[in-house]
Amino acid sequence: MYGWHQEQGNADPACRGTVSDPRTGDWAKPLDARHRRALRASQFNGGSAVAYGYDYIALIQNRTPNARSVCTGSLISSTKVLTAGHCCYELQKDTFVDPARLIMLIGAHQLTNINIFGDLTTQPIGVGELRYVQTLTVPPPWSQQHDLTKDICILTLDTAVTDIAPATIAPANDTLPTGSRVFALGWGRQDGQIPTGLAGGYETTADCQSHGSGADFTLTYDDGSSTPAFLCYDASVSGACSGDSGGPMLVGSTIYGTVSRGYAAAGTPGYPCNDEQAYINLAEPALNAFILQS
Repeated sequence: MYGWHQEQGNADPACRGTVSDPRTGDWAKPLDARHRRALRASQFNGGSAVAYGYDYIALIQNRTPNARSVCTGSLISSTKVLTAGHCCYELQKDTFVDPARLIMLIGAHQLTNINIFGDLTTQPIGVGELRYVQTLTVPPPWSQQHDLTKDICILTLDTAVTDIAPATIAPANDTLPTGSRVFALGWGRQDGQIPTGLAGGYETTADCQSHGSGADFTLTYDDGSSTPAFLCYDASVSGACSGDSGGPMLVGSTIYGTVSRGYAAAGTPGYPCNDEQAYINLAEPALNAFILQS
């Protein structure tokens, strides 16, 4: 069964990860089975993205009285951030997240000695742009339980970001062929540890139909259309884990997809984060129009 890639956790300073040197080009280490648990989001066990200029990536924190959860997003205009729909939804309460609980850090790459589950407003971050969220918008009609093809959310910021260039979204119907080499980024776990930096990894798009719709899946990913709602990929080398939900799938500097879900058992013995996973296809015409009009 497939699950989300949204990270939830507490402020444990002992769980800090390490980030490899971007100059080594070490983007493809095998992922360990502790990376993700069912109903939690994703991350890539790759090299640091510090040297590669992905300033538009956002670390998104959902603050609750007892815990905080983390997702990844992309700045797509001076006031809008794109993330996963399930990052804007509370499954247990069957309601959308209160935007006032969302805070994000845009443009940070390294957070040494910073706990991403801690209070971002009081920690000595010193990098990036801290922003609050005014509103959130999801594609209508949106259902956490039944329609997984619209798993995106647009967050409107309280204050414009003027010194970071936004990301570019793929045009409608610009379909990636199977076997395309893509690059993905996120604030998810690294080697099972809470990350101290943004990381990324190379992946290859796969045939969604080959994944099927049997007992291990909640839906068929390939609906037969010329521009399907999902982009599947082979995560056998590098894959998304807890905290990567909403992060981008890139070809060059263009975002073609956002992290949605992977195998729900990932993170348990025998089911690492490098199992089958899926992104929302941003070139799907209806979703593409929704993003451009938001």
